[in-house]
Amino acid sequence: MADDCTEECVPVPDTPFAVMEAKELEYSGTRVKAAGDVRFVYGNKQMRCDSIDYDIARNVGTAENLSVTTCIKPKPHYRVRCKTVEFTEDGMLKAKHTAVYLRNLKIASLPYIAFRVDDDISKNITDFPSIGYSGRDGLHIGKTFVLADQPRFSAKVKAMTGTKRHLRVDARLRYAFDNTLAPRSGRYFDYEKIYNEDLDINDLFEVYKPAKNAAKPAHLVAELNFMRHQRFYDPVTDNLERDKEPELKINYTARPIGIDKDRLMPNLELYPEVRASMGRYKETPNTGTNVKSRYNLGFTLPINITNVGTKGALHAVFGTDYYYYSGPDYHKYLYALDYRHAIGDDSLLIARYVNQTDSGVTPFLFDNIDVRESILCNYIKSAGRHLYGFGVNYNIDNHKLYDWQLLYGRKSDCHAWAIVWRNRDHKIAFNLAALNF
Repeated sequence: MADDCTEECVPVPDTPFAVMEAKELEYSGTRVKAAGDVRFVYGNKQMRCDSIDYDIARNVGTAENLSVTTCIKPKPHYRVRCKTVEFTEDGMLKAKHTAVYLRNLKIASLPYIAFRVDDDISKNITDFPSIGYSGRDGLHIGKTFVLADQPRFSAKVKAMTGTKRHLRVDARLRYAFDNTLAPRSGRYFDYEKIYNEDLDINDLFEVYKPAKNAAKPAHLVAELNFMRHQRFYDPVTDNLERDKEPELKINYTARPIGIDKDRLMPNLELYPEVRASMGRYKETPNTGTNVKSRYNLGFTLPINITNVGTKGALHAVFGTDYYYYSGPDYHKYLYALDYRHAIGDDSLLIARYVNQTDSGVTPFLFDNIDVRESILCNYIKSAGRHLYGFGVNYNIDNHKLYDWQLLYGRKSDCHAWAIVWRNRDHKIAFNLAALNF
């Protein structure tokens, strides 16, 4: 950047800006002001704007006509443009009239967006409208609306509609009793997704990202969920929908438990979890218009057994759930071996063996066990500019595949995209990842 400087181009001491250049540049105390074709480096981000006014001590400021990219090409492969940007003292970035470009093609535009600065940009990409296709929903479009995003409280509503379905609403409020809602560097073993794990190129790139020194995440979190017409993945029943009217959930997440003396890569660790919930539920097509109350108490205990090389980990997972209804109780028990390995610098392998048993009776199809013994295997590889992947879900009980996935995509130095086909739902999904952001 310094080679292109025409007016002023100076290092700005004690700031996150490595180099800044502009026609007018003023640095006084803790305040930086610049105007006129402002160009600067913020971490590994290349930024341009018409003007900026930033207070370093308070981490607040504004910018006009801001363009951001991590691509170092003269004509960046992607960029995010915002008409006005505000950095607030609570660590939020608020922007108006934001658009995302792949080269010169505008792929998304929003009148307003807000997210926490220390969050991963690839997780905030869900703030932009998502488009996909499935045999169940047809062509569909979805959008997440952020109503509140504070360190200890968040409120989000996701709405989706399609050519073959009615409006789906998913509202979630979260509150942290201790620390903040900052994400952990590791990953979760989601009990509800035991039968499937989506192919996602972000999983490949997340393994190689260093853990961020973000705010300390909470152990105890409360959630209030309200859902209408939620699509629920089921290996046996087609078109299963679930309503939560509403559901209150309490989750306690403990520190990782490991046998290996050396700490695993943080992005590969699993966390023990205790959960309790109560709510009113309805599912289609099983219970129809009937709404039933349910209470749940469960825990998942992953043990980080050992490292496998420098970027691999083997986990043993034990879990149980107790469900209480107005009728008979229902219990589920699980044990699994979970293996994840980043091979070299360009491949990711996920393999999982799961064994489940149950007792009692449940009125809900989304609670029962459809596949008692199964193997899941996902593999994603980066070969030059190309991305390839496949996933299989195998039912050991009847020796049949109950689902499979294929992935193809491309990447540049700063972004990647992929198209994923899931056979069970006849679904096409689109992945997008911002690299080095």
